[in-house]
Amino acid sequence: MSMSGVDLVCRVERVGGVSVLWTSGEVDLASWKPFALAVYRAACDCDNVIVDLGGIHHFDACGAHALSTVTHLRPRARLTVRNPSRTAAIVIAVAGLEDMLAGSTDACATSVEQQHGVTFQTS
Repeated sequence: MSMSGVDLVCRVERVGGVSVLWTSGEVDLASWKPFALAVYRAACDCDNVIVDLGGIHHFDACGAHALSTVTHLRPRARLTVRNPSRTAAIVIAVAGLEDMLAGSTDACATSVEQQHGVTFQTS
């Protein structure tokens, strides 16, 4: 499956029991709906979805909203985000979705802090 939006290209590849969504371009106000639809379709096809953001050069709160929306629509699906840019990792973490980032929640927060030079404060 391939979907194109404004500066967004999504392609899903099934690898064993996992759907891998390859993305490139931007996820913002203009393209979050095609992004959400691509993630949703991948989650409908398979309960284990890897969303690879390696080709995304702009990812804002609309992208986090899209991921959150899919988790509410497909609660059985396990979404894992890999290869996020510094900005995407921060946006995802600030949105409270850090458990989607590859690795465990604690390891993920530590990894994001180390890789991108930010510190998340816990209450």
